Amino acid sequence: MVPAKGSYVRISPWVSDLYKLTIERFEQDKPVTKNQPSGKDSLQSVLHRFHHNYYWVISGDESNFFDSRTFGFVPEEFVLGRVETVLYSLDASQPFTRRLRRGRIFVPVR
Repeated sequence: MVPAKGSYVRISPWVSDLYKLTIERFEQDKPVTKNQPSGKDSLQSVLHRFHHNYYWVISGDESNFFDSRTFGFVPEEFVLGRVETVLYSLDASQPFTRRLRRGRIFVPVR
């Protein structure tokens, strides 16, 4: 779930690393522990209220998801502009002379 201002997100142990850096860098308070039913299969989760709207920013390189352009959650205040047009798009599986996707040149983003 991409956090929104004022929303509560249940942070389970298996997704805690995903939210940890965002909470440490951009949020003012600590997560609040939520009571869970006791039992051998229960895992402790955390409930956190977010104070900013966030966007999920990832790389455009599908073959290398974890390259240097992967950022994760970014606060709305850090977004400086918006994408309006796809300038061009290349198909790496095609030979060099046919890589340019003709239907993806100067296409407006909706």
